[in-house]
Amino acid sequence: MVFNTVRLAIYSNRDEIGVMRLVGASNIFVRGPYIVEGLIGGFFSAIISTIFIVLVIGAIPFIFPGSSYMDVSLPGFSFSGYVYSNIFKLFIYQLLFGIFVATVSSFIAVRKYLRS
Repeated sequence: MVFNTVRLAIYSNRDEIGVMRLVGASNIFVRGPYIVEGLIGGFFSAIISTIFIVLVIGAIPFIFPGSSYMDVSLPGFSFSGYVYSNIFKLFIYQLLFGIFVATVSSFIAVRKYLRS
């Protein structure tokens, strides 16, 4: 999905990329804005997904009153307690993974466009 989003952004800016290539811009100069866009997208997706996880974990006791399925299957383990105690680690992992996926997708999408 990230790859297709970047491809759409490249397609909508194809005239500007063509002009940059005509005036002698290097491939790195053309790739730069899309890679930065991927970094920003990965950062905001990590923030949004972390907020979503916290909201869903907080809403589980209201959706499933009583004992949750996780507590029954793993006695002595609190899933919500684990998530809340490790939320910073989870955010960092999501941040790194989101930035990595978005940046690699941007790099591949621009590379495919620059080759043609």
